[in-house]
Amino acid sequence: MQINVAADALPDEPAEASRALETAREVSREAMGELRGAVRVLRAPGDPADAPPVPAPRLADLPGLVDGYRDAGLTAVLRETGAPPHVPATVGLTAYRIVQEALTNVVRHAGVARAEVDVEYGPGAVRIRSASTGPAADAGPETGTGSRGWRSARRASAAR
Repeated sequence: MQINVAADALPDEPAEASRALETAREVSREAMGELRGAVRVLRAPGDPADAPPVPAPRLADLPGLVDGYRDAGLTAVLRETGAPPHVPATVGLTAYRIVQEALTNVVRHAGVARAEVDVEYGPGAVRIRSASTGPAADAGPETGTGSRGWRSARRASAAR
């Protein structure tokens, strides 16, 4: 409901939209906490899900991700420029997932044998560019022309 309020208020009352979005954020955070508690209660003791959680992927894990695609047969190049900044975990995870999705799309849809990922670290931003070129060995004529574009995982503006 709060998201609908925010969408309706945004053009004319941005402050009200902001308040509605903050309320929606708090409610969803509480609901996720309650859901996690309910799942814990329903699990049987000794369930593998009771194992400690695996840390979420982050920027430092990008080379390993690209290596995994190489091991699967994709010619993949990762170029990183700039110094990786200290970013909130959600930004690092988002950047990781963007690269993962780009490489997955190349394998599934582009019919290409080569993927390039450029990650540019700058003040307050992580910029990601992915491109794919050339037909895959068993794809026959090139079925994909590649994709080029930048996506950003921006650092949160306020400390949390």
